[in-house]
Amino acid sequence: MSEPFWKSLVDKVREEEKGQHLDPVREVVEWQLPRASVERELLEEIAGSLARAVQKVDAAIARVDALAALADRSAADLDAFEAARRVALSARRDLSIHREALHLPHDPRFESRYPIPPSRRSG
Repeated sequence: MSEPFWKSLVDKVREEEKGQHLDPVREVVEWQLPRASVERELLEEIAGSLARAVQKVDAAIARVDALAALADRSAADLDAFEAARRVALSARRDLSIHREALHLPHDPRFESRYPIPPSRRSG
């Protein structure tokens, strides 16, 4: 079994010279630290980033759900619902990409974990 992808990233962060594309990572992770410390810092950043992505999806879905009851009342409410739905779909897609980039296993229930109501527009 191969090493997790982040282990090679730890080595790159520690070895790459200043002025390279990993400088933003270095602002958070000090490359002079022992490898175990860098690994811990990197994993904390990965977990935090993933948690923020999940929160973004949850908030977007909550907004869609809140607007769903109003969507039948007026065209403006329907427009707001559809706009919020597009934001939620985009956030869910971004989370899926994020999970894929982290090499997390495919979740066959991903869409049911983050349900987004269907469009209310006809045709």
